[in-house]
Amino acid sequence: MKTNYLSQTESQNLEEQFFNEAEQILAMQMEINTLEDQMVRILESITKRDPPKIDVIDFRDMLHLKEISDDIEEIQEAMKNPIKKLYRSLFPGNMFVIQYVYDAWVKVKPNWLIRFGDGLESIEIKKTDELN
Repeated sequence: MKTNYLSQTESQNLEEQFFNEAEQILAMQMEINTLEDQMVRILESITKRDPPKIDVIDFRDMLHLKEISDDIEEIQEAMKNPIKKLYRSLFPGNMFVIQYVYDAWVKVKPNWLIRFGDGLESIEIKKTDELN
């Protein structure tokens, strides 16, 4: 059986594509974080007790919370396939190999690290100096 290894140029091109796709996923995750922050601000503005409990909520506030929640769900759903695709573009399906690299940071480009979250629901991207 003959194995064809990638040239350095092919490997760099795939690495660049991988990183670009990871950045797109990260942008969606950041959008979710922004929306979640909006939800928290709304809840804080209508919650005046300690511990927080809402007995009455304005109809418009509830609609706003629902809209934000729906937006978050839509983005989360849109992220599922790109994360799986990105994962499968790099990791083999062989469980013997996966058990050794599970939860590992993957070095991409000279200074970046990427790790896939549990259940392939998210990714993390850090600069190498941020890991320590």
